[in-house]
Amino acid sequence: MPPILPLPSRFAGRRIDLASALVPGGAVTLAFEPGLEAHALALASAVDDALGLGVRDARAAGPPPRLHLVVGDAPCERGETPVLHWRPGTRTEDTIVRLADGPERALGPIALPGLGRAAAEAAAEERPLLADAAGPLALSGRGRLDLLADLPLLRAQAILGHAEARSEVRTILSADLLLRRLLAELLPEAPASDRAISLITVDAEDQQRYFVNREGRCSTVVGTPDDDLQFARCCRTIMDRCEAEGLLAVFMVTGDELDPSFTDAFGDPLLGLEDNRRVLAEIAERGHGLACHGFDHEWWLSKGVSANPRLSTLEKLAYFVETSGSPAMLWGTARFLWRYRKELAAARARKNARETTIGTPFTVEEVLADLERWCTLVGHTSERLFIRYPGFVRSPAVLDALEARFSAVIDSSDLIEPDPPLPIRPYRLLAERDGVVRRTRVTEIPCLFVDKTLRTRDPRKVERCLDRLAAIAAFPGSVLSFVTHTKVLGSTWGHCHLYLHDPTRGMALPMVEASWKAFARLLRERTVSLNVHGLERALLGDAPCRAAA
Repeated sequence: MPPILPLPSRFAGRRIDLASALVPGGAVTLAFEPGLEAHALALASAVDDALGLGVRDARAAGPPPRLHLVVGDAPCERGETPVLHWRPGTRTEDTIVRLADGPERALGPIALPGLGRAAAEAAAEERPLLADAAGPLALSGRGRLDLLADLPLLRAQAILGHAEARSEVRTILSADLLLRRLLAELLPEAPASDRAISLITVDAEDQQRYFVNREGRCSTVVGTPDDDLQFARCCRTIMDRCEAEGLLAVFMVTGDELDPSFTDAFGDPLLGLEDNRRVLAEIAERGHGLACHGFDHEWWLSKGVSANPRLSTLEKLAYFVETSGSPAMLWGTARFLWRYRKELAAARARKNARETTIGTPFTVEEVLADLERWCTLVGHTSERLFIRYPGFVRSPAVLDALEARFSAVIDSSDLIEPDPPLPIRPYRLLAERDGVVRRTRVTEIPCLFVDKTLRTRDPRKVERCLDRLAAIAAFPGSVLSFVTHTKVLGSTWGHCHLYLHDPTRGMALPMVEASWKAFARLLRERTVSLNVHGLERALLGDAPCRAAA
């Protein structure tokens, strides 16, 4: 057998729980050579995410297989069942692949860094199905596909790192795209849906702490001051705007807008508590969704280690100019800062005192306590959870706790810009427990930032952004979880607000009505808009947890 590339450090010395990716009675069978358990886990996970047919050990009894997976260099026998034979790589190279047909053509070059690959010559009956400048990456012929690129292992490595908030999501999506294209050659089936799925996931967080002063008025610097960013009011505004366009919204709610222990930037108690609680019932009654954004969002930002660097003042100014910036806003901002200079200084001092723990990692006990407090406050009793926790909260220990607590978890925490556009399909995370690498019940959905598009006044820029989203929506099975915020989608047209505790840290720039209309039209015409329950049924089925380990 040719030498196999050394496994990455994340796999070295760890046992591989291959059983976590296998299911009895699966319609896909798997065989592998001794010592390639990590490769087998990687391939089984990728195929199960793509096909949803279940993968079982080839030695186990079950229905006639629809696909047979083989990992190793030894020749495999031909039969009536299509075969995907993966020969693990013997060298690594950076790879750029272009696909000349299908919806992938609109995506342009697909880059894969450090891809392992094996050398092989095509037999007479084989043709290159995937190749780069250095040669073939996959060969196809008579119900058989020889995979010469370590796409499954690259994908698994990235997912395992991502479970620890240390990985680039684009690598996962790129490898997944190419694997699905190859699998379609062996099992050409009509897609279950002719449209992608979309979710408008609204981060409903810290409205009073950020924007509402002790008089109940918002920090408006352009427009007539009112209470448009009071939590319950802007939730209703968002529902009205989505319903007018035939869309649904999922509110990622924080508990601190619902709890009497809340204090704002000035130390004042929560305003409108009962109305905030009433709007939760209205969200469900009107067919929208409620999901978990943790109890104390501000706590996350005052502790922990974030992989996302904060914008500099110059970067914020550039963002301001590119989107909704105007002389009127600059003048309004200056007047607001002067008028409330004493109150803002006091609020900033309280903020500084709370941020003395920045850089201190979260413990799993802290995260669980925050989660359980949220569940109790909103009355969440389902065995499934749709959650958005930032990457600096997630860890292998947190994934273990989520797996033990819920039968299924859909994690919508990732942030990815659609440039270049890539199909955004759900996948299940890999994690580690007691030295064993295995899959978890957490299904990951990368998110797209939409706030910038909604704030942009130039219709040509908006159109270019929407063209990229349309390219993604061309892939059936893509799940576009569009992250926006109550401060954007719920504020009055043309309003601009400042963060009360620190105006230099952020502004709630106004959304442009025409940009929202264009974005909503794209979702209405090119996607199916779902709420939480619709997403759960689409990903997990009606059983408590079809994909549970």
